[in-house]
Amino acid sequence: VNGTNGTINLTEGNNSTYAMYVESGTADNQGKINLSKADVVGIFAESGTAENNGTINLSGDNSVAMRGRGDAQLTNNSGRTYEVTYDNLADFSTESGIIISGNNSIGMEAGGSSTVTNARNGVITVNGPNSKGMVALGVTLGQETTYGTATNQGIILVNDASSEAMYADGGIIVNDTDGMIYTNGDYAMNVHAGTGTNKGYIRNDNGNFTAMYAEAGEIDNQGRITLNGDNSKGMVVNGSATASNSLETSRIEVNGSNSIGMQAIKGTATNNGVIDVNATDSTSVNMQADESILDMQEMIHEYRDIQPYYYGDYYPLTGIGDQTSDSVWLAYQLHMPGKDQGIIVAFRRQHCEQKSLTVCCGGLDAAADYEVFNVDTGIRETYNGAAMAKGLVLKAEQPRGSVLLKYKRVGH
Repeated sequence: VNGTNGTINLTEGNNSTYAMYVESGTADNQGKINLSKADVVGIFAESGTAENNGTINLSGDNSVAMRGRGDAQLTNNSGRTYEVTYDNLADFSTESGIIISGNNSIGMEAGGSSTVTNARNGVITVNGPNSKGMVALGVTLGQETTYGTATNQGIILVNDASSEAMYADGGIIVNDTDGMIYTNGDYAMNVHAGTGTNKGYIRNDNGNFTAMYAEAGEIDNQGRITLNGDNSKGMVVNGSATASNSLETSRIEVNGSNSIGMQAIKGTATNNGVIDVNATDSTSVNMQADESILDMQEMIHEYRDIQPYYYGDYYPLTGIGDQTSDSVWLAYQLHMPGKDQGIIVAFRRQHCEQKSLTVCCGGLDAAADYEVFNVDTGIRETYNGAAMAKGLVLKAEQPRGSVLLKYKRVGH
């Protein structure tokens, strides 16, 4: 326990990596943890439970306030000092809870099968650039895949345009019923792989914003999204992802100019709720302007074709570390051992300069041959399993490009 009057400082001259560490058991911060040093963690738990009932300040770069692994359960209970509603959310501020002012840092991160929760009285404030309020990761070790879960029941405030409220890389992110996200950043909920569900409230007033975005996996709005700024989008899917405004009570309010309620660049977007468009030059549902009905049908067919693979083994081909930068590749493999076949999905991010990426595939028979089909180019090639495990080259000529490969064992 770091008591009410306790203060823990991790500075550049300090050799410690963690302010508080839990292998098993419990940890409780009731005081202050100040992380001015880069590449450190405020509270790390491999198992057991950890709570923040005080303040964690992240002014150093590449740091994490609370990180969970294994089956750990971490909770932020601190930050809300008075009742906050949708109407006064834009005026709310706090000096407690989790406060991020450093670059490329994270408030709460769930890996393994851990859960991180920003509870109803919890507040995460993101002031630093390229940072994220909550992150959920999916991790494969051998034949076992685990999914971290990050849930917001409190408030996430994002004040930097380059930062995000919630991010999933193979894990599960949920903005729960009482959860409120008020952001001036690029995204409120960003799913590169995994699932994202909004049951609460997302609001942006400044524009140039996307509330929910997915490149792979699923995003589902069961709550309320309010777009008051211009050039904004409620839900966007690209790649193999799907989006759903799923309930009759689900609502997307489009109040700004040149904005879109739901957009499918590549993928499937379905509206079963309400989209209110209150600007004459905005749109409720949008597919790419150069796509015909046949193109849309082809996308739906492609989604249905690869959907079963998402029940297979997950291999993060670009590692299990921080993959949140816009200047890197993100790639993963979904393998079905019983059929010895699967898919490889890769995304070249918007600021990534490398046109190619070499990945080492998992779960394959080194002695077997595999037919690899590039869905985008239509090219079929045959590779040995050992060669694919050693290194398979993926190419995307343009930034924000994607690669989808389907493979199956020859003669199986």
